[in-house]
Amino acid sequence: MNGAVGRLRNYLRRLLSSRSDPVMTTFRVRLPSALAEAQFEATITMMWPPGIVIDQRQQAIAERQLLEVARSIARNYSVLDPDETRAAVNLALEDRGLRDADLELVMASAKIEVGPDDRRIAEEREGLRRQTALVREARLEEVEQLRVLADQILATPTVARLWWLEGKPGKLEDLVAKSKEGMFEKVAELFGVPTERPAADPIAELIRLFLQGLDARFREQLISQLRFVFTSYECSDLAERLDDYQHPRACPAHDASPADIDGHAPHPGLA
Repeated sequence: MNGAVGRLRNYLRRLLSSRSDPVMTTFRVRLPSALAEAQFEATITMMWPPGIVIDQRQQAIAERQLLEVARSIARNYSVLDPDETRAAVNLALEDRGLRDADLELVMASAKIEVGPDDRRIAEEREGLRRQTALVREARLEEVEQLRVLADQILATPTVARLWWLEGKPGKLEDLVAKSKEGMFEKVAELFGVPTERPAADPIAELIRLFLQGLDARFREQLISQLRFVFTSYECSDLAERLDDYQHPRACPAHDASPADIDGHAPHPGLA
């Protein structure tokens, strides 16, 4: 009832009023930005129908609703872009309007400004952000250079020598000395990709397991037999290497002797 009476009163006042200009009210607020430490300074203007008398309740409701809309939009923008923020806020104020039917607001608009302190904070933050991004890119580039150095240059002795020279003929003499020391081969050994170990041969694995269970006496007998096998297959070099094999002796406390195994004494070279 009070709302209907109020609207009728305003209508009669506008009808009797000789003024044709709309009534305008303003209020100033600070709006949040994308950077928590910096804010916008906004002046929001409300335009009411001509001749209307606006009470404090209407003004408070309108300000609260307009402020809610302006804050929700402004927090997505930087204080370094006040014009873009103003356009977005005004578009939102125009599209959303006021939700209270008792309000006769014609339109609202916002003027967005940025104080020098807020701009300075935003500029410093933006400078730090850019510096951090540049440092990050520089570190990534350094890592990539080191990766190329390790994978493609230092992993090969020849290429490592060319990289070390760097097109300076005066280093040739030192290059010869370092090559004699095997420095580049050692570097390539460190940075080169290790070759995969071949899969164990099943026969070799069986022989290894067989040797694990032999005591010293049987190992001596096996060496003698291997010498004969190597020689039969024309592998005299392998047979000669058996002569240098340092095998463990049989346990002195054992009653059996090597001759007890197959009826004859071991080869003189293994005695």
